[in-house]
Amino acid sequence: MKVDGWTAAPCVGWTSGRSTLLVAVVGAFEHDGGVEALLAAFGRISALVGTRYWSVSDHRWRTLVTDAAALDGPDPARRRPDFTPGEMGEGGALYFVQSDSRSSGEVVYRMRVLEKQPERLVISVDNVTPVRLFLLTLFAPGDLQTTFFLERLPERGTWGYYGLWGLRTNAFTSGHKASSINRAVAMFRHTAGIPTDQEPPAAQQ
Repeated sequence: MKVDGWTAAPCVGWTSGRSTLLVAVVGAFEHDGGVEALLAAFGRISALVGTRYWSVSDHRWRTLVTDAAALDGPDPARRRPDFTPGEMGEGGALYFVQSDSRSSGEVVYRMRVLEKQPERLVISVDNVTPVRLFLLTLFAPGDLQTTFFLERLPERGTWGYYGLWGLRTNAFTSGHKASSINRAVAMFRHTAGIPTDQEPPAAQQ
């Protein structure tokens, strides 16, 4: 959805109100563990490698994340093992580095646990370094913001999922709404334990 003058609510935890494209994904998934197990899943940054999405321009499934690692701070050279739930307390900032198949080089992201309750988890992620394609800046720092809301549902072993993506697009990135949707759905599938390249694609054009 294209937006103009929209401002995120404080509960979203976004540091910038510059988003020009919003993508929301709503779903539910089976999960017998509690919030600590969900935290562990978000902390396994290395498990993002191999995540796939449907490329509208290529008309095929394509690997999205080609490399990912947790960091000891915002320096991309300071790689470390995946985060543990004990490290993921409310309010703190955790950093990870990620490379994808549509940009050049590594991008550092910041992850914050905004809320951690026995039946509710809220996590935000934003980019702290630019996303570039060679010399072209696709997204400046803070242009990519995501918040994940997970809440236990009344049905036994089921959690609700609401993911909100805010992107600050430009002349080079504004025409890729369908791909943005497919990337967002890929992250839902990754969280839910569903194959990220499961048919059918969410958006094909």
